Order: sequence, then structure tokens, then C-alpha cells
Amino acid sequence: MRIFKIIDRYILGEFFLYLVFGLTLVVIFLMVNMILFQMLDFVIEKQVPLAVFMKILFYQVPAFLVLALPMATLFASLISMSRMSKDSEIDVMRTSGMSVIRILMPVLVGGALVSAFGWVTLQRIVPWSNTQSAKLWRQFYLSDVMNKPMANVFFKGKDNKMFYIDSVDPRSDTVLGILIYDTSTGKYPRITTAPRGDWKGNALTLRDGMIHHFKDNGLLDYEVNFEKLKLNIERHMEQIFGEQKSPQEMTLGELRDKITLFKESGIDTKKWETDMYFKMSIPVASFICVLVGVPLSIKTGRSGMMAGILTAFLLVILYWVMTIICTALGYKGVLPPVVAAWAQNVLFLAIGIVLIVRTRR
Repeated sequence: MRIFKIIDRYILGEFFLYLVFGLTLVVIFLMVNMILFQMLDFVIEKQVPLAVFMKILFYQVPAFLVLALPMATLFASLISMSRMSKDSEIDVMRTSGMSVIRILMPVLVGGALVSAFGWVTLQRIVPWSNTQSAKLWRQFYLSDVMNKPMANVFFKGKDNKMFYIDSVDPRSDTVLGILIYDTSTGKYPRITTAPRGDWKGNALTLRDGMIHHFKDNGLLDYEVNFEKLKLNIERHMEQIFGEQKSPQEMTLGELRDKITLFKESGIDTKKWETDMYFKMSIPVASFICVLVGVPLSIKTGRSGMMAGILTAFLLVILYWVMTIICTALGYKGVLPPVVAAWAQNVLFLAIGIVLIVRTRR
């Protein structure tokens, strides 16, 4: 029994050694990709100070880390086991009476710990760090944004009013598709809608709209049409744009609340739901990747380390191509949001189970 514990520590040590190495590579790759393809031109154009630029990157590290965990876990399980299989260490373990499942156990524990770490990081740290990064970024980005139309603007006003605007053009102060959800009027909200309007200073003027008021039993009490309705929203457009939170800056609870509010207001929530379910599925992917990596490496380990690296590379590409495609299909409503977020995990789980069953024979 003592020898098995020593072996468990040895396997876990190998796994976490390659995990750290894989995480470092993937995080550096993601950061370089972000700098070269998303930030560089804008940083040069807006003359963002180096100290601010480094802070923005620093705050992005937790998000990169969570994205890198599944890839790094797959890499670590494949390479560590391939190395031990190539050096006949796996054969010695199996000869000593350890089954494939028993050999798999310490790596499964490692994968579970990585998934737990990814979950806590994604739910607790990433929303905060992304918000800090966004605040710094918006100081320079806002001047550029204010010259371009924006879609799906949502914010909270005074007296428990929730505002949703389908489209805003800051250049002409024009707003389209306005919906105001007022919860201060009773048990059911008063809903104000207007197809168009204009936003000047802290005044939002709605045109050709309608007010819907509901009784306490939920039935419509009355509807009122209006040609013009002027509202003081107490803040300028620049302030509202600076407060817009992306799904990546929200906790799971905040996302759920916004989705509930949007649904009650009749707003399409497919994109938000897809992002919410991805927040749940990404941490679990690390554990599932272990189920694929270990049995696959045991079967192919004698082919050498390069075979393990190539296999890990191909599987990582497959996973993230599926993620990108499923995300797009979820946003468009082609796939239900929960299917879009979990499809690749379910596929890799099925592959892992098949590989484990075959490896045991």
C-alpha cells in the first residue's frame, strides 16, 4: 500500500510539472495573440503609456489562465503518461498489480483539483480582474467608441428603472428600439417602449412610443400612446458607455439576473445564456481532458514524446475549433445555449470513456 502512495505522488508530480509548463506556454501564446492582433494598433494610435499597458495585461492573466487550463491539462496528462509509458514505467506499474483505472486515479484527482481551481478563478477572480482591466482600457477606448454606433446598451437608471436600447449612434445622438422597465409602480412593472428617440446631455427623449401599465393580478390595466416623452436619466452618454459590463466582467449570479430581466422584458437572451453556460462548462473541461489524455497516452506512449505532443496539439485544436463553432451557433440560436456550451465537453467525455474501456482490455 505504501508503494502505491509513493507512485501516486510520483505521477502527480509528473502531471503538475508538465501542467505548469503547458500553462506557461499557452498563457504566453494568448497574451502575444492579444497584443499583436487586438491591442497593438490601438495602443500605438492612442499612445497608451507602457505602465498602463502592462497593468491591462496583468489584469488579463486570470482570464487567460482559465482559458489555458483545459489545453494545459490535456497536454500535461498526455505528455507525462507518454513519457512514463515510453520508459516502460507504466508496464512496471501494471505488472505490479495496478490496473489502468488505479494508474489513472492520481491524474483524475489532479484534473479535479485543476477544474476546482478553474471554477473558483472564473467565478471569483476573473470578473473582478476583467473589470479592472476594462476600466483602464476604456479610458483610452472611450474616445474611439463615442464615434461609432453601439448595440444592446443596458443600464440602470434612477427610481428602479432599467433601460435597454437596441442601437445608439453617438454621432447623431440617435437611439433606436428603447425599452424602459420600471419596477417602482407596483407588483408588476410599467413598461415603456419607443421605436426611436434622441439622447442629448442627460436627457433621453422618446418619440412615437407607448406606455403599458399592469394591474396587481398581472392583467393589462391600460395602454397610453405618446408622440414625445422626455426623461432625465441624470447621466451623459459617455458615463453610460463607460459602465457597460461584458459577460466576461460579470459573475454567474449577475449574468443570471440580467438574463431574467431581459426575458421578462421580451429581449432575446441567446447570446447571454450561451456565455453563462460557457462559464459553467470551461472549468469542467480540465477534468474531462484528463479522461482523454491518460488512456490515449498509455496506448500511444511507446511511439515517443513527439507523438504525444502532436496528439495533444491536434486534440487542443479540435476542442477549440468546436468551441468557436458552437459559440457562434449558440449566439445565432442554431443550437440551444446549453448545447452550444457543453457539446465539446460531452464529445470529449464520450471519447475518454471509450478510450478507458479499450485500454483496460
